[in-house]
Amino acid sequence: MGYSVAWIAVKGVTPEALMETLGLEPAGSVRRNQAHVGALAGGWALYVDDNIERAFGQPLERLVALGAMTLAAREEDHVMYCEARGYEGGRETWRVVRDSSEEPYMHVAVTGQPPPQFEEIRANAFAEQVAEGGEEAGVDMIFDIPLELSRSLCGYRPDLEDGPELTPTRAIGQAKGGGFFARLFGKG
Repeated sequence: MGYSVAWIAVKGVTPEALMETLGLEPAGSVRRNQAHVGALAGGWALYVDDNIERAFGQPLERLVALGAMTLAAREEDHVMYCEARGYEGGRETWRVVRDSSEEPYMHVAVTGQPPPQFEEIRANAFAEQVAEGGEEAGVDMIFDIPLELSRSLCGYRPDLEDGPELTPTRAIGQAKGGGFFARLFGKG
């Protein structure tokens, strides 16, 4: 079992506007498989979800449609897959992917024109990989490239402890609590 998370950061949008766009409201309690929203420095609003398929479905479509600068990223360490995507004006402008299970050693797939800091992040990761022993290192430093790119753009990387305070959310009108069994056992 591994760690899976998706996050979408939108520049110039408040967390409240992000929740309104997605039809979410504060949930008040934390449950499994729940989306969270928060604010990041620099005027970014953040949506975080451990359900990658859900996050990269309607939420991503709705937030990209706002036309603002948007970063969408995901990390799936159980399959060693990580990516970051950039959107402007409602369309994808770049993508950086590290798929350790399929891509050759010391490779990251790039489409479009990533932000300028990408080259330095990639060079540093490749140098760290070589310093750790290259292909024999037992660690994949290249995997961190999309994560570091996310952090350099919006300030968020989910595997670091210095993240923002996040508000648990639910769909507007969704029943409070965790469903029938949560209410049955006094957890709702």
